[in-house]
Amino acid sequence: ADDLGWRDVGCYGNPEVSTPNIDGLAARGLLVNRAFLTTSQCSPTRTSLLTGEFAHTLRTEDLHTPLSADHNTVAAYLKDAGYYTGLIRKSHIGPDAIKQFDYFHPSSDESQYPELVEFLDKSKEKPFFLWYAFVDPHRPYQEGAFDPPHNPARVQVPPFLADTENTRKDLALYYDEIGRMDKNIGVTVAELKKRGLLDNTFIVFITDNGMPFTRAKGTLYDEGIRSPLIFHWPAAV
Repeated sequence: ADDLGWRDVGCYGNPEVSTPNIDGLAARGLLVNRAFLTTSQCSPTRTSLLTGEFAHTLRTEDLHTPLSADHNTVAAYLKDAGYYTGLIRKSHIGPDAIKQFDYFHPSSDESQYPELVEFLDKSKEKPFFLWYAFVDPHRPYQEGAFDPPHNPARVQVPPFLADTENTRKDLALYYDEIGRMDKNIGVTVAELKKRGLLDNTFIVFITDNGMPFTRAKGTLYDEGIRSPLIFHWPAAV
């Protein structure tokens, strides 16, 4: 996810945001209650997650700094091990890192479904690794992202935000993008199941930083670096 606050998922205690598919992954898998990222912004976190190193050791601690060619991502190691590797939608890691993937598509479709199908078709009989990078719930927000839209009167306003009409409207639109992402995760899981791949596919759900609101994203408060973290792997149960 892109800019998702850890508390804004049903299985993390927010019953007002529509996340049945993410909640389903948690119910059938492992939910981590206290997961913290290495940084509070997008590209530093993504390079860190993909390499297993801190952004300051990679020299990617500044936003929009690309990963240099002398650092391998997990995609490079898995490719050497015989995996077909892919990156769909948001990259934000730089051209040298993107080249380490067999398949890359900067999809403009929020569902990312056509690219998912293409990637799975291309992987054929190989094991695969897919970095499935949603843009939701990143700003800017627009009405119509989710139907039915979330009700501003019912959103949970965190204690560090002013509880005003404008705040509630903004949070409702933020919830809508989370709901859209969750719906697309459901489509993804259904596609894996249809192909007979779900039981032996290890799914990890995580975000890159906290919600894009005051005192969250871009800060080292918990709201900036705490992340939802879910592992789902039916074959391991």
